Amino acid sequence: MSAADVQAYVSLLPYKCGIHLHNNLQQASGTYAVVKCGLADASVYGMGRGAGNLPLELCDITDEQRASLLGFYDVYMRNISRSWGYAPDFVMQAQPRCHPNYVVKMKDMGLDCQYIFKLISHLKGISTFDLETLYTVFETIESSEIIV
Repeated sequence: MSAADVQAYVSLLPYKCGIHLHNNLQQASGTYAVVKCGLADASVYGMGRGAGNLPLELCDITDEQRASLLGFYDVYMRNISRSWGYAPDFVMQAQPRCHPNYVVKMKDMGLDCQYIFKLISHLKGISTFDLETLYTVFETIESSEIIV
């Protein structure tokens, strides 16, 4: 069902409802955004049978919560073999609208998701990839952590 189809059914209900979205068409998060339900069932990384479910890290949560979930993914789920779903590492660059190659390079550098998320927040809106910009941000974060 499309987001409009789900919204049409939900609007017929006399009260708010909960919703469980499957991600068969990779539209679960878009449907979640359109259909304002009282409660949404989601799972980390959208983990579920088949195409999976609504990914929790794509829901309306704070940046701190999203970073924590991505950290959970780093520790507990990174080594689970999979041939389905999206790459959660790129969730981090989509929200601040920065170039995805920043994430690629930081993963190549061996940085974990939580640290990448911290760096990405300083690259907000930079839609072209520039290695020098990445190193400048990296050095700025490193020096500010030493001072603190």
